[in-house]
Amino acid sequence: MEGEALPEGAHVAVMVLESETDFVLTPALEEELLEALATADAGKQLSADELWGRLAMRHE
Repeated sequence: MEGEALPEGAHVAVMVLESETDFVLTPALEEELLEALATADAGKQLSADELWGRLAMRHE
């Protein structure tokens, strides 16, 4: 793993290229995820609750 070490108890998201379980995003959800990643990369992180809330609203 590259970069700085994470502090104890840090919350992280893990993305994998292969999995035993299918996980399919609609184009809209994929765009939301990519926007959230770009926001985090820019140092403007969303809380997990806010991100899940936004994703849930798009899923309804």
